[in-house]
Amino acid sequence: MNVGRDERGAGAPSVPKLASDPGVGHLYGTAFRGAITGFLGHYGHAAGSEVVSKIDARYRAFVQPNHVSLGILASRKYPYAFVGELLRTMHTTVRAADEDAFIRQLGRWGVDATLDTVERVLIRYLVSPQAVAQRAPELWRIFHDCGRLTILKLTDTEFHSEVADWPHHDIRVCKLAVEGGRRLVERSGKTNVDAGRTKCQAWGHPTCVTRIKWT
Repeated sequence: MNVGRDERGAGAPSVPKLASDPGVGHLYGTAFRGAITGFLGHYGHAAGSEVVSKIDARYRAFVQPNHVSLGILASRKYPYAFVGELLRTMHTTVRAADEDAFIRQLGRWGVDATLDTVERVLIRYLVSPQAVAQRAPELWRIFHDCGRLTILKLTDTEFHSEVADWPHHDIRVCKLAVEGGRRLVERSGKTNVDAGRTKCQAWGHPTCVTRIKWT
């Protein structure tokens, strides 16, 4: 399995749902605000302004050009469809060759920023991959307002997690969640961390299952 690749291979993006559609959940801004500031720090605010100009008009009210985080607020809830569209627009704006690698970097920036902000009291206890796995359901509830994460398997070298009751999320939100888990394991002190999805609702499965391995 290639590092950062889904075991199924490249899946077709899900069709974003409108925020008014029933059953659509939200991601708190604290989960991805750091990814946005990292993006702006790396690519520049001109790229951020271009993202705002290109994003689907339905979601333009959520973002602001020339803002330190494009106007994303840590305490606000954002529809999954908007987050997916934002990630897609960021990727296409900078013409990154590989979407998976691009989202992996966003995951790094997001987790690293979160470790230094409001969640640091909780995350400082994540001193091992096993601790990351044990806290994963609690972390999920902090960042998402729907979905239910459980740990299916936990060993000395890997863990498998499953998210159920998570309808209509954009596939890129799923990828970002996987990369957030990878980065937490890396920050616990492990290297050569391999993360990917083995099941995904975007592929027609009833749940999303992630495997994270380390050495």
